[in-house]
Amino acid sequence: MTSLQIYLIIMGVVLVIVFLFIGRVQAYRYKKTIINDEPKAAPVSSRSFEGDDEPLIRLAGHERETQASHLKKGDTPISLKQVEEVNSKFEWSVLFSAEEDLQYRPLVQAIQSIKGLYGSVNWQVYETDSESWVDLEKFDSSQTYRYLRVIMPVSSRSGPLTETRWQEVIASLTLFATGLHLTIRSHREKELFERAKTIEEFCAKVDIMIGLNILFGEKTTVSMSGVKNFLLEKGLSLEDDGLFHAFNASSQALYTLGDKDLKPILDIETDPNLLKGLTFIIDVPQIRDVAEAITDAFTCANELVANFGGIVVDDNLKPLGIKQIERIKKQMDKIHLEMNEFGITPGEAVAKKLFSM
Repeated sequence: MTSLQIYLIIMGVVLVIVFLFIGRVQAYRYKKTIINDEPKAAPVSSRSFEGDDEPLIRLAGHERETQASHLKKGDTPISLKQVEEVNSKFEWSVLFSAEEDLQYRPLVQAIQSIKGLYGSVNWQVYETDSESWVDLEKFDSSQTYRYLRVIMPVSSRSGPLTETRWQEVIASLTLFATGLHLTIRSHREKELFERAKTIEEFCAKVDIMIGLNILFGEKTTVSMSGVKNFLLEKGLSLEDDGLFHAFNASSQALYTLGDKDLKPILDIETDPNLLKGLTFIIDVPQIRDVAEAITDAFTCANELVANFGGIVVDDNLKPLGIKQIERIKKQMDKIHLEMNEFGITPGEAVAKKLFSM
């Protein structure tokens, strides 16, 4: 064999060895890539079978689930009755949750500092043992409370709940929640504002206040002290607003009474020259028995006239007699009937919220 042939044989062997080596390297890299791309099995924790994981609770009336941070090992999930005692047609609520037990004093102080809420509000806490919502005034330090809610009307005498107003309320409540390290939950729904508008339109039609007035003569001097003593003896109560309030035997409100401009009684008690008349106000939607309220107010007015002089007139300064009073009672009974048919019971909690500021 010539030297050229030997050289070619050696070069051929070297090339074969090189190709074999490269093939092995590629096979190794490919195999490694396949292994790395395979999904890894999630590590299995024994806690998954020990009941330590905090279960989820579902709030009634809401689609989202929230984690119950307070449940301990062995606890069972609780179902918050979020819609309990909330009239979904006329009210809406905001829910708060805490990781630690709520404390009464700091909670009340924080609530008192909230500004910008809507209408007449009702605060409640969730009692774990009884699984029920109770008014904040019934807070019992021996109980465990981790949930709080505020219930508000969808409409009031200040107008219907609008999206802008809703945003303002939520902003105030968010600040409140942040200060107490609470989690806030609320749902903004277009239907809420549409419902508020519909209810406001109805309430505007039945929102009536009846005024019965006593006018004293220009030359008549009536002592407010004398009127005050007379009314107190009749069982009327002088409240913090400076007006007299009348209640029936069941402690249900009937009417309020003040001077003709509804000024606080104490402001004019020492100066008889300021008392030119008296006004009875019957807030029809907020009175359970409007006929009783009208009758009682008319009777009281005539007794005042008999003792102090003057004349009983309506808001148009026309004399009021039994015939006119009976006509008014029939008209107001129709208003109450309309309210009941719409789902608002006159004088009940929902009515008091819808027809307050």
